[in-house]
Amino acid sequence: RDAHHAEALALRHQKEQLQVQITHREQEAHLAQEDQAETARKLQLEITARCDLERKMLHEAEIRKGLEKQLAEAQASVNRATGDLAQIQTQREELLARTLKRDHKIDA
Repeated sequence: RDAHHAEALALRHQKEQLQVQITHREQEAHLAQEDQAETARKLQLEITARCDLERKMLHEAEIRKGLEKQLAEAQASVNRATGDLAQIQTQREELLARTLKRDHKIDA
């Protein structure tokens, strides 16, 4: 009977140890789930930030494309104006030369 009682105590002790191990494993599993959830939240925030950055970069690229077009148009306008100015200067020099020639004729 004492052997039976000792075996029952040993089994009860073993059962308690297993319950403690189960409790520890459940706590570890819960902590691991919390860590995974936190990691998932951080990843989601990083993905959202990256998407926002990509949208901003695309928007800025479109703005830059528009500005490059405006710059090309402005450069073409400057080139036309430079050509016009050269033509006007040539006409002015021709007019001045004719005027001087005329004045010399009048003076002569």
